[in-house]
Amino acid sequence: MNDLTKVVVRNGSNLPENNQNGNIEIKYNGVSEGNFVLAAQNLSGGVINYAPTTTYYSYHDLSGGYVFDVSKPGTKQTFDIISDATAPFTDSVVNDTTYTTQYFANYYAYDDGTAERAYSFTGAQGRLAMGFETYEADTIIGASIHFTPTVVNAEGSLFVITVWSDNNGLPGDTIYQDNLFSPKVLEYDFGPNRFINYYTDSTRVVPVSGKFYIGWRQFNAEPLNVGLDKNIDKSQNLFYSLNGGNSWTNSLIEGTVMIRPIFSTSLNDELGIAERTVPKTNFVLYPNPANEQITLKADNGLVQGMSVYNLQGQLVVKTDQQTTDVSYLKTGVYLVKPADSEQTIRLIKN
Repeated sequence: MNDLTKVVVRNGSNLPENNQNGNIEIKYNGVSEGNFVLAAQNLSGGVINYAPTTTYYSYHDLSGGYVFDVSKPGTKQTFDIISDATAPFTDSVVNDTTYTTQYFANYYAYDDGTAERAYSFTGAQGRLAMGFETYEADTIIGASIHFTPTVVNAEGSLFVITVWSDNNGLPGDTIYQDNLFSPKVLEYDFGPNRFINYYTDSTRVVPVSGKFYIGWRQFNAEPLNVGLDKNIDKSQNLFYSLNGGNSWTNSLIEGTVMIRPIFSTSLNDELGIAERTVPKTNFVLYPNPANEQITLKADNGLVQGMSVYNLQGQLVVKTDQQTTDVSYLKTGVYLVKPADSEQTIRLIKN
């Protein structure tokens, strides 16, 4: 709905074709709500005919006239947009119309929801930060991220959600960071372009206003591969750091990483959706500190195994049993993650 909407028309015929006015029509539930006329002279670059096998580019002002109706009920709305540039084609195949869906939903995003590529970097303790602008002061409770399983299988990798303030166009002070002993575990929700919500510790609300940055600090060097939308370029908002956040580098790769801040409007993670309560299972790990074996138990009796990570985020033990041997591990601190749970328990190995 801007004043320079780009329209592309190609005459695929071997003959010149007379130009005619085009049209953009907006429909809601199959009913027409408004339309824009695309002037023929503009579409064809000022000539009366489309030349044979020629492509024409034109720009049109759609900033006036129709406006999407924001008063429609519900938290999500879909509009159909039909664009055509007709001509009296004699060919048996008519290809003069494009169909677009304009989807309004209750999330805050720069990406269009599709990953054409994946974006990552290599570096232990590396940080990725995507900048967003708030239109009024608000609070966030996490990030919705689409990690894509390509090139490297990073499932099970550990990271911590981090929020930064703005420092003259760069990530500044850390506003929030997950507890290092309660990191997030990377998961794949297999299916096209699926997002997983990663919440702050105890769903803590983090105040933000103006420009802020949200992303992660990863533990190990292996790439995490977040989805990259190549149709929309917001690379000017994307930064990474490989030296502990002492300096930041602006990404030179065009596209938008698929990270979305989760705002806590009305203390709900989705606008207008009732708050969901997930029962928490209490786990007990013993002995702790440990020398040889550890046992994991749950108050509901359901333990399907565990994974043990070092503080670099590397998986060192994985089992489908309640008890496992850790005698061969070096002395130090480890993180134990029960199977099918986002919780982690700190283990001290003597």
